[in-house]
Amino acid sequence: MSSQANIENGSSAYQTSKTYLRATRKYYHLKIFQQIATLSTSFVEVLLIGSLSFFALVFIAISSALALGELLENRALGYLLMAAVFIFLAVGIFLVRKKIFAIILRKLSKNYFE
Repeated sequence: MSSQANIENGSSAYQTSKTYLRATRKYYHLKIFQQIATLSTSFVEVLLIGSLSFFALVFIAISSALALGELLENRALGYLLMAAVFIFLAVGIFLVRKKIFAIILRKLSKNYFE
C-alpha cells in the first residue's frame, strides 16, 4: 500500500471518530437534559400535590379532633386522640421505611437507566 492510501485511511478513520464523538456528546447532552427535566417536573409535582395534601390532612385532623371532642364531651381528649393517631401512623411508616425507600430507589433508577 502506498503512503497516500494510508493517509486517506487515517484521515477517514479520524473523520469517522470525530463524527462519532460529536454524536455521542450530543446524545449525552440530551440525556442529561432529559434527566434534569424529569427530576424538575417530578419535584414540582411532589411539591404541589404534597402541599395540597398536607393542607387537606390538617383540616381533616382538626375537624376529626373537634368531632371526637364533641363525642367524648372533652375537646382536649379529642385532640389527644388525633395526636395518638398521628403518632401511630408515624411509627408505622418508620417501621416500613426501608421498603418505601427501596420502592422509590427502584423507580428513580428505572428512570435514570432507561
